[in-house]
This record gives sequence, C-alpha cells and structure tokens, in this order.
Amino acid sequence: MRRPTEGIKKDVLMPVIKYMTLLYGDEQYVWANDYLLQKHKSMTKEQAIIQFTDVNFENGAFIAVNAAAERDINKTSENVSVLRNFLIEFDKLPLEEQMPFMESTQIPWSACVYSAGKSYHFLISLKEPISGLLQYKDVFYRLHFLCKEKNDRACSDPGRFTRFPNSIRNGRVQQIIELRDRVDNRDLFELIYSPDFEEEYKKTKWYQIFQKSAVSSDAATDRKEIIKKLNWYVNEHLGLAVELGGKLTVACPCCREEGGDNHGDNLHITGPDALFHCFKDPDMHNDKILTTIEKLMQDAGVLTKKPEYTIEKTDNLIDWTAL
Repeated sequence: MRRPTEGIKKDVLMPVIKYMTLLYGDEQYVWANDYLLQKHKSMTKEQAIIQFTDVNFENGAFIAVNAAAERDINKTSENVSVLRNFLIEFDKLPLEEQMPFMESTQIPWSACVYSAGKSYHFLISLKEPISGLLQYKDVFYRLHFLCKEKNDRACSDPGRFTRFPNSIRNGRVQQIIELRDRVDNRDLFELIYSPDFEEEYKKTKWYQIFQKSAVSSDAATDRKEIIKKLNWYVNEHLGLAVELGGKLTVACPCCREEGGDNHGDNLHITGPDALFHCFKDPDMHNDKILTTIEKLMQDAGVLTKKPEYTIEKTDNLIDWTAL
C-alpha cells in the first residue's frame, strides 16, 4: 500500500516534520492552505505536511503561526489553542540586510524560512506558551520596539499566516534556511523586560497602547461589542445601510477626524468577525478606531461616557525572574 508521503524526497520531507514538531509539538491542528483558498479551516499536522510539502502553487502555501484549538474551525485569534510562537518579518528591509539585522537585535529565534519572495520569516517558538492574548500582545510590542519598528506589525496576530516550509511558490522553494531549538522563555524575557530596555520602552507609544488595552473593559475587547460598534458606525453614522460580513470599504473615522479620507475608502472591514484595518496609517489608527467610534456614539447619545481614569505606573506585568 502506498504511503501518503511516498514520492516526497526524504531531504525535503524530514526538515518539514522537524519544523512542525518544533513549532507545534503535540498540538494536533493547524491552519494551512494555498493563497487562493478563501476559507481557512484547520486540519491535522499530518494532513498539512502531505498536502503542501514539495507542491508548487502560483502564490505559495501558508501555515498559521500558532496551532488551532480543534479541527475544521475558522482562523481567528480566539481559536488559537496554544500561544507559543511569534513571527518576525521584515518586508521593508532588503533581503540581504534582514539576517544581519535580526542577529543585531539579539532576539533568540527557532526557525527561519525564505518566503521565495522578498523576505525571511523568523519564528520564535517558546518552551512555555504565553498565558493569554493580552500577554502575547505585550511581548510582540516589545519585540516590535526592539526591531526598531522595521518588522511587520500585522504579525501581532497569533493566527497570522507564515510561509509553509519547503512548499514551492511559482517555481521557487519556500526554503527552510535554519532550524534551531525552542527558545527558553527566560532568555527572551531577560532581553525584553530588562531594566535598561524597560526604561526606554516606557517612553514609546507601544507601551501606552498596551497599557490602555490592559485597563480597558471586557466590553471593549469582546468581539460582539466590536461588531456592534462597527455596525453602528457604518449604518447609523455613515448611513450606508449595509450588512457586515463580507468585504467592505468605508471612511476611516480617525482619518476623518484628521480632515482626510475624502474618498471614504481608507478603512477596510472584512469577514463575519468584522476585522478592520486602516490602509492610510495603520500604525497610528488601528488601535484608535474603536475609541474614536465610541466618542462618536457618545456624541450621538447612544453610548454613555465612561468615567475618567488614569493609568497607574506599574512594574512589569510578567515576572520573568520567577520563570
């Protein structure tokens, strides 16, 4: 009887198995597909290896950075089962500068895969998973600052796609450049929570963004509440009378507040989870869109104003010395 992996060369297959074991361990399900598939459903690691290793796709094949909670579920941050891995990608740096720059940051990493395009994908796989989405964001923002904001900030999504290793993209291999070991949490945390780093990091907008997220109400972070606010903005404030769920392009409230977006097409809202993204100024606007909409709702009298609060100075939220 023919084995599923028969026909795949051993020197191609074995690094993929090692990569999958390194990143996902005993976590059974992953999101993997080719570029043209619209629905991102989870599958077993074995299915992904068989379906995508050494196969040529016009735009390549992808796998999510972290494992899925179960089989056949949609790819969302909430459906990630284990928050173990972080993706660092430098699309804005020339390819030949990316490896030297990554090494200069002293960030420990576990795997590097060539995208078969313009970037390397560096993956940090921790020995011990992160405890929750809030802590995951905190670690990513610190890595982003350490990378001098040269890495793609969209990779803060724990379900973000990265290139499937040893799949073929339009004739070029999405090659595994190097595989190392899982990163000791202490080694990473000693770098991004050191006193010297902390002193500089607390001066940044990323620290302020995270602090606001940490003290925000449950309603502000609940996806149903987010959809409700976006629905009010689109249908009541903009008066478009459309249903969220597909692909929608509307005016960005932050751009409008600044006197821009005259064409009303800077904000993209996609899917049933109403994922939103400002294409004009994502770094400054994506984290302000909901609060800007809340202000509009307050002005319209449909949302009660929240009491004023101050952000108290706190020590590190993660006690890495105890790990």
